[in-house]
Amino acid sequence: MNKYFDLSVHQLVDFILRSGDIDDRYFNNSTMLEGIIMHQYVQSKQNETYESEVPVDGTINISNYIIRLHGRCDGVIKCEKKVIIDEIKSYIGDREKFINNNFSWHLAQAECYAYLYALKNKLDCIGIQLTYISQIDKNTTYKNFEYTFIDLKNKVESYLYEYLDFLKIIDDLKENRNQSLKELKFPFLKLRKGQKEMIEFVNKDIVNKEIGFIEAPTGIGKTVSCIYGSLLSFKDIQIDKIFYLTPKNNEFKLALSSLKLFNNSGVKITGIEILSKEKMCLSDKKKCNPENCVFARGYYDKIKKILKELLLNHLLFDEKIIKDIALKENVCPFELSLDLSNYVDYIICDYNYVFHPTAFLKRFFESPDKTYNIDLLVDEAHNLISRSRDMYSSFISNSLFSNMKKELKNIKNIDIKKNLKKLSSNFAMFKKIEFINSEEEEISELKLEKLDDEFVKNLRQMSDVYKKYSNDHPFQIYEKADEFFLESYKFLKIYDLLD
Repeated sequence: MNKYFDLSVHQLVDFILRSGDIDDRYFNNSTMLEGIIMHQYVQSKQNETYESEVPVDGTINISNYIIRLHGRCDGVIKCEKKVIIDEIKSYIGDREKFINNNFSWHLAQAECYAYLYALKNKLDCIGIQLTYISQIDKNTTYKNFEYTFIDLKNKVESYLYEYLDFLKIIDDLKENRNQSLKELKFPFLKLRKGQKEMIEFVNKDIVNKEIGFIEAPTGIGKTVSCIYGSLLSFKDIQIDKIFYLTPKNNEFKLALSSLKLFNNSGVKITGIEILSKEKMCLSDKKKCNPENCVFARGYYDKIKKILKELLLNHLLFDEKIIKDIALKENVCPFELSLDLSNYVDYIICDYNYVFHPTAFLKRFFESPDKTYNIDLLVDEAHNLISRSRDMYSSFISNSLFSNMKKELKNIKNIDIKKNLKKLSSNFAMFKKIEFINSEEEEISELKLEKLDDEFVKNLRQMSDVYKKYSNDHPFQIYEKADEFFLESYKFLKIYDLLD
């Protein structure tokens, strides 16, 4: 009997074809956000023959699997005699280097979309357009290709066959989990007072997709009860992930230990704790690029083999397991923990990874071609009020700007000098406003109801100019500038969320 498997185009091509290094000069939160803006810019410039964000899907028989492959085309161009699938990619730095390093990965993604579109619409041939646009100056390059339906069918099937070994590992994990849950039992002989009600409450809320609140005394066993109730729901409904969110580091260990209790009794649940990037980092320089970090070099060339080995040999992943394998294989432990999280049932992490506007895990909550069925268990939920205020607040510091300005003063780059001058004028204006409002009393911060549009524009331009310079000079390190632009990114992100 054939097994049904749901697979997104991104999951497929990212696993088999992404290669090279981790490099946050090219791929980071800022460039991802700017990438969305560039996509929208390209799409807004098209005529009536262009349809944006077109979902595609189809079923393909491979070995003993029926695979539903699905995704979303950036654009579909419908000409008189042919259809073209448009795949938009934005970049910073050297265009040719970016294209050469990522071309096979990008083309395979477009080939999958083109195949699914041609399959659904019964097309004998179809075109593909790769649109490359600079995040700095919007300079655009097009690469066009023609395919027959048979060509695309053979291509996509070859990608799926290459993925098949890994698919079997994932499928076996889910099958073993589901079979083991039939024997799921509470890990202690006796329930404490209130635990039975708590377990039933959690299970009911998850199954019915409701929001519930629990208030219970210390020592009742809330963690193990909530986890047991959530595991019961795996038997009743289709759940992709359960997030256990907690602000306390010691609660990470307690939650993972609770999962271990169930696994020791025969259950086969997979889980991981995701710690902060700073805590997981093994590099002194804290720079996520191949020039400054050995653990970033060749990460995507190594990760496929590592994921297979880890998922075959472990169910639960704590800080020690992840760091040990990272040191052994010379890969980034933080990125490894994120990649492992794609394939486990339970994710234990801080609130930030779900609720923070710049730190949340986009792979689960803003995936372009997959919607996850996720449930949240939020420990100490009353703390979310104050934490949310912090998450959605930001500031820009004159002292950070001054430090950055001093650090960059000897750079002989016209664009940097010009934009530094503009921002200097903006900060000087803020100091004047500060003086007027302070009535000769010293104040440390200035709150405005609305920011000056010119300042926001200058801050964005300076960020773009520095990104380009940094990419063109990878061996020059400017710590104060990096710190300022990280805060600028957060500041602009919060600013963009304002009404």
